Amino acid sequence: MFSRRKTLSFRIGKPTISKIFSHYYSIIFILLSDLLRLINMSNKYVLSTMTNSIYYCDYQKNKSGIPFLRKKVLIHGGASIPSSKSGFGDMSYDNEGRPIWTASGVITVVSESDYEFLLKNKVFNEHLEQNLIKVINHDITGSQREINKLTNTMEKDGFRQLTPQTVKAKINDKLKISTYDRNPNGNRL
Repeated sequence: MFSRRKTLSFRIGKPTISKIFSHYYSIIFILLSDLLRLINMSNKYVLSTMTNSIYYCDYQKNKSGIPFLRKKVLIHGGASIPSSKSGFGDMSYDNEGRPIWTASGVITVVSESDYEFLLKNKVFNEHLEQNLIKVINHDITGSQREINKLTNTMEKDGFRQLTPQTVKAKINDKLKISTYDRNPNGNRL
């Protein structure tokens, strides 16, 4: 029994191959995580409040004059579409009591080269001017609070699903309009 303890302490005291490799693995892991962080810094994040996804495309004409697709970049849509599976966004309940999540915006990661291509795209620039999409330099993919804060200042497209709140807002807007276009006698102008 005494010899067993002695050999056990002897093994713990010497650096074994597994200890050396685990040390090198931790150093490699740290270097790789730093490298990934640097790579992610060059990415851009596009926040979209559009309901549908969109491809921004570039076409070139071949020798016979027929256009062909040279490059396309996808920006994901899906804002204000209720989902029973996503778990991201504002939570409400359907008629049967099941939870439904509705995201106010969707993030798409875009590489630096794709971002440079998008800046030259006419439709992308129109969507930027209309405030339907916004380019962000840091990752906010998992932060619902940050996405909600940014999308509150952005425009919403007209293809959103109607909710009880949006129906009430539309009814109130129509009531306001109908009361403004009447003269003091109660007749429409």
